[in-house]
Amino acid sequence: MARRRPLLLLALLAVALGSYALFRLPVWSARFLADSLAGFFHRPVRVGEIRFRLFPIQAEVRDLEVAGLTPDAPPFLEVVSAQVTPSLAPLRGRRLVLSRIRIAGLRIRVNAFPDPPNGPGGDDIPKMGGGSGRGLEVSVSRLVIQGGEFVLNHDRVPLDLDLPEFHGRLADEKGQGLRGHVSFRPGELRFGSAPNLLLGTEMDLRFNQGLLTVEAGRVYTAGTDLGYQGRLRLSNRPQGQFNLSGAVDLAILEKHVMRSGLGLEGAGRWNGVLAVDGSRLRIEGRMDGTAGAFLGVAVPRFAGRVAYDGNGLRIRDLDLESLDGHGRLDIDVPAGPPGTRGVRIVGSLEQADAEGLLRL
Repeated sequence: MARRRPLLLLALLAVALGSYALFRLPVWSARFLADSLAGFFHRPVRVGEIRFRLFPIQAEVRDLEVAGLTPDAPPFLEVVSAQVTPSLAPLRGRRLVLSRIRIAGLRIRVNAFPDPPNGPGGDDIPKMGGGSGRGLEVSVSRLVIQGGEFVLNHDRVPLDLDLPEFHGRLADEKGQGLRGHVSFRPGELRFGSAPNLLLGTEMDLRFNQGLLTVEAGRVYTAGTDLGYQGRLRLSNRPQGQFNLSGAVDLAILEKHVMRSGLGLEGAGRWNGVLAVDGSRLRIEGRMDGTAGAFLGVAVPRFAGRVAYDGNGLRIRDLDLESLDGHGRLDIDVPAGPPGTRGVRIVGSLEQADAEGLLRL
């Protein structure tokens, strides 16, 4: 009986210590997360609270903020809620494997300053990285962002993502910024008012002092597989250019990018550029392909120069076969809702089906 008493006291002490650790775990975890992120962003970080669930095993981070450039500036990054579900083997060396991350209320703010002599130039993006030259690889079976937004100089871009098999690897290059690889399999993306797009990508990138460099990348969806590379500088007026080349599905491009209302279809080959100038995007290049359609009329073969920006769609020297003939056309589609804008078509058709042309 005398021997059992110390064992009973040790058991009660272990239970008391375990209960206290479980009680304090959310506080310790929030403090650890805030300190770790502050070391990465080199700015103060606030974590409101962390909640844990056992069935299923899940951690929820609430009210996370990464401070802005100055104490009175709005936060650089805000997250209302992030639910993290670990995998069976969450940490393997320097690789973190998670089952799912669901983020609600993500907001990223970037302010770009006017270039000299009107301002200091640059931006207020924090210098990220631990300075050790080592990186961490993160794999997430499913990454979901709901109600997110990216704010650049007070211009808001709504952001909703549902990405399967997200993988990211970033490492600090000792004063040369971040470098790594990011990829995800086709998932739903929605930027601004555009329709949802099922899209996947992978890219090797570098980010340093407001300059994003994509050394090599690939973006793909149904019928489309484009390689890309280029640079984007986040300045007072963001500017950049990306070279794009590869296979494109005109129906996908028409629905999610150009939205000209012309019913464009076809399997094409694209070689051109995407230019960024402030909030304006411009796509310009050459396209050729087969099995196309235009306003419901079959176009077995086509080739021409295409340019698209905020002012509308322009197609030049469109060499095509259609209506049992061939021709060369220039087409202009001004910006605006379909049915409210005048479409200008200039050119010639030879040996074409006159009755079919009249129906068109």
